[in-house]
Amino acid sequence: MSSLMLRLLPLLYIISAHFVLHPETSPSLIYEIGSIVTFHCRLNTTTNIRSVSWYNKSRLISNHEVQNMDNLSFTDDGHVLIHELNKINNLAVDSKLYFHIKHNRTTSLLKIKAKSAYDATCLTCTFTVDNEKTSATSCLKLIMKPIVVLYFRYLDNFLDVTCTVTSYPKPNVVIKFLGEVYKRDIPIVRQNENGSSTVSVNFTFKRRTKLEFVGKTVSCLASSWFTNQKASALVTSGEHTVQNHDEYSKEAVKSSNSDETVFTWTVPLILILISVIVLLISVCIVAFKN
Repeated sequence: MSSLMLRLLPLLYIISAHFVLHPETSPSLIYEIGSIVTFHCRLNTTTNIRSVSWYNKSRLISNHEVQNMDNLSFTDDGHVLIHELNKINNLAVDSKLYFHIKHNRTTSLLKIKAKSAYDATCLTCTFTVDNEKTSATSCLKLIMKPIVVLYFRYLDNFLDVTCTVTSYPKPNVVIKFLGEVYKRDIPIVRQNENGSSTVSVNFTFKRRTKLEFVGKTVSCLASSWFTNQKASALVTSGEHTVQNHDEYSKEAVKSSNSDETVFTWTVPLILILISVIVLLISVCIVAFKN
């Protein structure tokens, strides 16, 4: 490896001006689905640069050829902009190359719109200086904050609660009511076109008196990629739908009477009484026959 190559390697790095505070140590990018993602690649020289290319694995995405660097005319603020707009596999790629002569650096910007979770990828930027190539790679992770919808029906003798959450990655979903946390081991899951998942959890609570649940708080809690969101409402008669984006702490998914997360489901007392009566009748019938 040439001495020029050894000098250039420590200077090449990829950054995101909108996310990474220390670009030399944080090459990974995290954006929400639907965002415009900007990849930055910078080399601290403007001398003898022949080309700058971007690759997705081995597939060429963008390539800037610098045919005659000596004849480029720089502006008063010391930079030249070379711009191109590509369309690759229906993915709009906006690519720009800046030469900052005053600061002796060259910057390549590549912008894409991350329409779905499937656009998460790693891109490699390659500078060709004289006949030497030097590269750096940045990886994009996409997320979607949970969209939480709480629906409940409070009718004659029961409260029916459904919690529906859409996010990426797939969310964990629970319902919290009367100090207890309820979770389905196998919830209903639907995959969406943009790669996100919609998870639904439903529970029905039997009441003993007409006003037993009125004014009580019912909540839908969702977590996905270090993001906690909830939707809450006070129980009233009829049907209601609530959508919210409030955050909550991990303590919210702990039962009020336990230090650990407890998932419970209360069997109505009437079912127990019916079972006991049926058993007694069966015993009496057998005894009578004997």
